[in-house]
Amino acid sequence: MRKEIYYSLGAEVAALTSFFFMQNFYQVIFVLASHLIACILISPLLLTLLPDRYKKHKGRSLILLVSLGFFLFVPGYVLLLITTIYLLRTQKVRPITNMESFSIEELFTSNVLPKISTLGEGPLYIVSKIRDMDEKKFNVLSSLLLEMKNPRILDYLSTALGSRHDELRLYIFSTLLRLEKSIQERISLLNKNLENNISDTEKAITLFELAQSYYDLVYFKLVDKELERITLQKAEEYLTKAINIRKNPEFYILMGKIKLVERNYASAEEFLLKALNLNHIHPIRYIPYIAEVYFSKGEYQKVKKIILENLEYLKFSANPYIYYIVEFWRDMEWKSS
Repeated sequence: MRKEIYYSLGAEVAALTSFFFMQNFYQVIFVLASHLIACILISPLLLTLLPDRYKKHKGRSLILLVSLGFFLFVPGYVLLLITTIYLLRTQKVRPITNMESFSIEELFTSNVLPKISTLGEGPLYIVSKIRDMDEKKFNVLSSLLLEMKNPRILDYLSTALGSRHDELRLYIFSTLLRLEKSIQERISLLNKNLENNISDTEKAITLFELAQSYYDLVYFKLVDKELERITLQKAEEYLTKAINIRKNPEFYILMGKIKLVERNYASAEEFLLKALNLNHIHPIRYIPYIAEVYFSKGEYQKVKKIILENLEYLKFSANPYIYYIVEFWRDMEWKSS
């Protein structure tokens, strides 16, 4: 039981005791004050247990809960108390297999901020989320964030293409254009390299890098939605040729990632498990993707198992969102124990 409940219950018991032995006006004030304190102590806890739609206006929701408990006196407080205890117990015993499915994108686009950052961009990203930021500050932050080649940051900053500031808008556009151009130039150089007389090992690596380049075009959202499928098919063609020449875990991981984007979860699992079985690469490279496959298929027990078995490896991930995924499943382990 949460300590807030004990404190709140103590205040309400004090109010009821004083009410039954009330003899003067001061005791009336004490009864009302104790009852109000009891409602104030339990209402914030109850609010955290309610669905998100009730938390959009926390101030108003909190006032409503306190008022409900206070003005309905004992019945109101009992209602708050029973609802809180019920929701707490429901949370603890909820089976993991009955979890309601939700989109991975919801997790990434929620208000949860990165715990760590890859190149120190964490604080910049957090500040950039402030809605009422001064336009000049936003312009400076946008310029800094553009240097971080992160698809989610680039996607966020693409909204600034509609900025009233011409220089910022042009700078963002030119940066995205430069990124696409650099990938296209890499593809051209790699194709020329294939025309040369190179060894099978060099050919396999070149084909892999070509597949990676086409995958990057989709990863960084540099191709239109209509062309994503064709671009991924091109990546898959090069990667299949590379795998036919050499069995490399990196090749299998990239193929698994491509299949994940295509939502072909059975095939993605097959290739990622091949990388796992080769056992020549650090688990941080493929475990998150295997977990994503299981999650997308609704196999939550498998997600929990593979995350908990690889906690020691996952905590070294440079991906800020992996931190929250690991913490979620670690918390689920605690609740189920």
